[in-house]
Amino acid sequence: MKTSYDMFDADKEELSLEEEESKKQHNPGDHIGKYGIWLGDRGIYDERNNLNDLTGKEWLQLSKSFWVSERSSEDKAAFEHPAPFLIRDIEKLITLFTKRGDVVLDPFVGSGTTLLAAAKQQRNAIGIELNKEYVNKLINVRIKPYLSGSQFHQTSLFPLEDESVMEFVPLRQADKKLEAELIKFWKKISSSKAHRLFKISGNLNHAVLVGDSKSLLEDIPLVDYCVTSPPYHNILRHDGKGVRSDNSQTRQGIDFYSEHKADLGNTEDYPSYIKAFGQVMSQVFARLKKSKYCSIIISDFTVETVEKNVHGDVISMMEQIGFTFMGTVILAQDSKTLYPFGYPFQYRMNHVHQYILQFLKS
Repeated sequence: MKTSYDMFDADKEELSLEEEESKKQHNPGDHIGKYGIWLGDRGIYDERNNLNDLTGKEWLQLSKSFWVSERSSEDKAAFEHPAPFLIRDIEKLITLFTKRGDVVLDPFVGSGTTLLAAAKQQRNAIGIELNKEYVNKLINVRIKPYLSGSQFHQTSLFPLEDESVMEFVPLRQADKKLEAELIKFWKKISSSKAHRLFKISGNLNHAVLVGDSKSLLEDIPLVDYCVTSPPYHNILRHDGKGVRSDNSQTRQGIDFYSEHKADLGNTEDYPSYIKAFGQVMSQVFARLKKSKYCSIIISDFTVETVEKNVHGDVISMMEQIGFTFMGTVILAQDSKTLYPFGYPFQYRMNHVHQYILQFLKS
């Protein structure tokens, strides 16, 4: 008698045989059924897919409610930032919620991870950062090595994987009016002394705006997706300020985000922090196209030794703005160092995961 495990293995074997048969019968670009396009090892792309460039098989893998965070050599420079996130994690989100040529927004761009991830996946990007130090040092340090000659030289930052296969995926349908507004925005940033524009391959651009998101968001064009991780209140001003820049992951006590009054890391209390974050996300809501998504990467944390249900409060705040909550992905970060915070007197949690909160502007 077969167990459930035996049946599962048999199903996988049968599926594998079907895929092998398809490889023999079809070439990349061949139509499968009414809407499908065969993309070889990647599987079948559905022409009705207006959200992303993924096949059904790829989409299914990214629909899991549990992801394991993946490091790469490109993350090294980001660890000079107080609260970095990893480039492969953001790449997954960008490929899930956008198509090539779409515009990705990060209102707290920090060390520039969103920009790199967007460039690798051939998306435009707009990043906003309050701290000029991160713009001048971290973002430039991470981007410049991929540029040939001048930072404004039009070149490709990254080769596109499976480029020969991707040519069979239909490009997004651009709205001419919105495209004109976007071109006007790129020109405005290129002539600005306060902000920076990086030219990527083809017609792709990355804008880095320096200043407060609450005011700068009003002037950006409509975007296709927002992904961000906000400052974590004032926790970096406390002792034992977290895992930071070198490979040992010792608690180095790196500086807090900034001294700016508008910095969410300098809010007086936790309710003020949620309120200030909500003001930024209200502006994001206004600049996000209808039926598009927003992802917030955040962890719970303690305030004055009291554990806060931060992700729950953020969900409530986003729903009040008008976003529809679409679920939570647990991002496991099991490589983080553990610390005996309360030992041997009281239980204290080591946060070795983050929440990826998914929202829709319906």
